[in-house]
Order: sequence, then structure tokens, then C-alpha cells
Amino acid sequence: MIPPIRMFKYLLLKATFNVSDLDLVERSKYDMPFKYFLGMAPEDDVIDSSPLTKFRRLRLQDVSLLDMLIG
Repeated sequence: MIPPIRMFKYLLLKATFNVSDLDLVERSKYDMPFKYFLGMAPEDDVIDSSPLTKFRRLRLQDVSLLDMLIG
């Protein structure tokens, strides 16, 4: 199970760098500052993009809520 805080951090990176879910996951495999921000060790595996999409759809149904949290 992926901690909700880490999922939110993924979404924060996605909004900050304006990348797609797939690009975000790919970048977090190799970008050490991303891994550090996500609280991961360099050898830790990153998530697949599907849990990220599911988290956004199920937990953050109100888009303005995400914008408010990021703001």
C-alpha cells in the first residue's frame, strides 16, 4: 500500500512540473531530487501510473480541492 502522503507528493510534483502521469513515474525512476522529495531510497521502486490516477479520481474528486491544497 502506498502512503497517501506520498501520493499527494506525486500529484504536487505533477502540478509543479506540468507532466503527465506516465512522465512523472518515468522521471521519478531516475531523478534523485524527485525520489528524495517522495521520501524514497535510490533503489526503491516507483509506483505504476494507475494507482496515481485511481488516487486522484477516488480521493480527490473535487479538482478545486487539489488546487487549494497546492496553492
